[in-house]
Amino acid sequence: MLKFIMHLIAVSTFAIGFMALAVPPASAQNFAMQAQYEGEYDYDDGDETDVAFFAELGSYGRWRVAASYGRVWQPYVTAGWRPYSHGHWAWTDRGWMWVSYEPFGWAVYHYGSWAYEQPYGWVWIPAYDWAPAHVQWVVYDDYVSWAPLPPPGYHFHQPWVRSPYNVWITVNAVHFTEPRVARYRVKQPKFKATYIEHNARMQAPDVAFVQRSQGRSITKMKVDLERTRLADREMVRAKLPPEHERVVIKNYRSTPSRASVQGQAKYRGQRPTEMKAQREAAKSRGKSTGKGNAKGKGH
Repeated sequence: MLKFIMHLIAVSTFAIGFMALAVPPASAQNFAMQAQYEGEYDYDDGDETDVAFFAELGSYGRWRVAASYGRVWQPYVTAGWRPYSHGHWAWTDRGWMWVSYEPFGWAVYHYGSWAYEQPYGWVWIPAYDWAPAHVQWVVYDDYVSWAPLPPPGYHFHQPWVRSPYNVWITVNAVHFTEPRVARYRVKQPKFKATYIEHNARMQAPDVAFVQRSQGRSITKMKVDLERTRLADREMVRAKLPPEHERVVIKNYRSTPSRASVQGQAKYRGQRPTEMKAQREAAKSRGKSTGKGNAKGKGH
């Protein structure tokens, strides 16, 4: 009997080992990513109210459970992505509204809050209060900075504080209402941190200030809200006027598939400068060993 049990154990061990070797590379990498998140995220998607209410998000990211925040959603995005970066600001009868060019923007920029989890990246924490934008503001001199609102009880550093990662986007007010506004982002404030700290206004930019900076009047957009009932809650979506819809269509940013971002895992949580350095080093190694890209071949 003992010999029979030992034989079963040996056969099972061999089968498990064979199955592990047979896992395709993409699945193996995904398994490694899940193992890295173990203890912080639970991969059970569940059917809680937030998942049902924001069901569309399942096509653009994945629901998890974070130890610090509870159920969260993480978008399928490439390295270096940040919230409130692919879109533009519109002056409306409800204040400054973020007009997103991303398919999940209707939810994650008008409901809930964001957190940056090292080394996992950005995660969105659902909530049910609609707003034209859930951001915090800093205005100083000719500059406007914004960052996503963190969940209650948490805070982000101010834009003049050096940090391993930067959650803020800062632009000159001249470009504040431009389409694809993040392309005008300034990497470092023009002034010393002490000057900014003593002269900054922690509030949304006044429309008169933006108009003076741009030398033109800004038309106030009327926001029509479409309301529906879903998962025993009221869902609100903003209906854009045609001129803003055209801008969104022109600059629409599709979301990468889950498979296409798995290769970004080793860069997750790193600064763009660190990622660039690693990629340049990889190129140099390829050239030195004669394995550089041949002409006509993709990277």
